[in-house]
Amino acid sequence: MKRGRKSSNNFVENGKKVWKCGKYKRLSKEDGHDVSYSIENQDQILNHFLAGHPEIEIVDDYQEM
Repeated sequence: MKRGRKSSNNFVENGKKVWKCGKYKRLSKEDGHDVSYSIENQDQILNHFLAGHPEIEIVDDYQEM
């Protein structure tokens, strides 16, 4: 039985491929803080990466605590 993609997370806009993605950040219980500095750092790292990749469109933001 041939398997195909059920859905695609990209589309073409103005002749360029655009990827729809979500930002995922996870709380580290090892840092000992109620509000994790690691969540803030992860968000900064993700934003820095995304600034150089205009082909990625963020559609949701996930946090696991």
